[in-house]
Formats: sequence, structure tokens, C-alpha cells
Amino acid sequence: MKLFLASLIIFVALAIVTFVLVPARPRQGAYRKRPVMTQNEIEFFGRISRALPGMHVFPQVAMHALIEPTSTNRQARLVDFRRISQKVVDYTIFDPQWAIVAIIELDDRTHVAGRDAIRDGFTGAAGIRTVRYQSRSKPAESQIAADISAIRTAAEAASPIGS
Repeated sequence: MKLFLASLIIFVALAIVTFVLVPARPRQGAYRKRPVMTQNEIEFFGRISRALPGMHVFPQVAMHALIEPTSTNRQARLVDFRRISQKVVDYTIFDPQWAIVAIIELDDRTHVAGRDAIRDGFTGAAGIRTVRYQSRSKPAESQIAADISAIRTAAEAASPIGS
């Protein structure tokens, strides 16, 4: 009995030492690839690209790659960053010089107007316009071109002369 108890104590001690002192290998995780866009989004990407020749169109861009918090308070800046860090915009339109022209969102039944307004407020505060189209009634290429042209014209009119 004493031998069994001593063996048990040694075994438990070794187990504790192993779990405490030996670093655990980080869990690798299980992943699979997934499509960047749905078939509907791919079709609309083609439509945007044809509507805006000479412009750069990028799908699925992380919002924090487009805007950043400006608060001088470190904690407030971190809170503001966390608000945008997990958000992705559907399409970002850049001019030939890589300046952001606009964001295009393709709204389907999963979009909620209140949340969309908050998202648009984040990008709007940075001076980026968001154009929203309904997935069920996507605009023609001519409408997309006209909408983006109007945004570019308004931006040029608002910029200081000589800029």
C-alpha cells in the first residue's frame, strides 16, 4: 500500500511538473479556404470594373486599412480602432493615383440600416463617401459610372484651388 501511494504521489508530481514547466504547443487550429466573394458579388465586381475603366476596384477591404482613429488619447484611440478592426467593406474604388474615391456596399437581406449608418459614419468622418446599392436591384453600369463621377466632381469642387 505504501509503495502504491508513493508511486501515485510521484506520478502526480511528474504530471504537475510536465503541465506547469513544459510549455504547451499552441493549438494549430483547423481551417479551410473559403471564397472571397459570392457569385452575386463576383458578378457585381465585374459590373463595377466595367463601369469604371481606369479606376482600381478592390473587393473585401478591411476598414482599418482605409481609415484610422485620430484621437490623441491612447485609450480612446484603441476603443475607436476596435470599432473598425473587424469590419470589411464590399468594394473600394481608387483613382489612377491610388486615392480613395468611394466605398460601394452591396446590401442584401443581412444588412441592417442602423448598423450600416454607423459604419458609414466611420468612413464619412474620414472623408470617404459610401454608395449603397440593393442586391435585388443592382444598378446598370451607366448608373455606377454616374454615381462615382458625381462623387469625384463634388470632391474636386470641395478641394482648395491648386490642390
